[in-house]
Amino acid sequence: MSLNCSVFCVKNDPAVVLEKVKSLSNVEVSIVGEESSWLSVEVATGEATMVITRLDSDTAVGEFDDLVDSTLLFAESAPSQNDDNKEQLIEALNGCTQILGVTVDPDFDETCEDLLFALVDSAHGVVFTGNLFLNVQGGLVLDMEGNSEEGLTWSE
Repeated sequence: MSLNCSVFCVKNDPAVVLEKVKSLSNVEVSIVGEESSWLSVEVATGEATMVITRLDSDTAVGEFDDLVDSTLLFAESAPSQNDDNKEQLIEALNGCTQILGVTVDPDFDETCEDLLFALVDSAHGVVFTGNLFLNVQGGLVLDMEGNSEEGLTWSE
């Protein structure tokens, strides 16, 4: 199964994201842009290709703000069974400084899954799939029906 999602990140450190990518073994990595401020990274695992594109609040102001605002509107308008989880999510989205767009084709394999959630953890992010939010463990933070199983947690 392919994957398209966005990772809304509180931390904006392109070098840390790139370090996580480069720490993988048995993958090919292609970088577009300077390593300190890359725009796109392609990771080929042999079974899948993961493309990570990066927007931040300094370089793509209009597009960045529009994406954060529309995602905040979704989160704020969704009902919630757990107000604490929803408030934590809204706080993270309001503090967002970097957005990683992630596309995986043809199949979302274990290497891609491990990398995605390592990026979420290191950048203090939350995954948005278009209809639900996931935390660093892949737990449901909030969906459009208001279901909420877990809050946001990061290791650092």
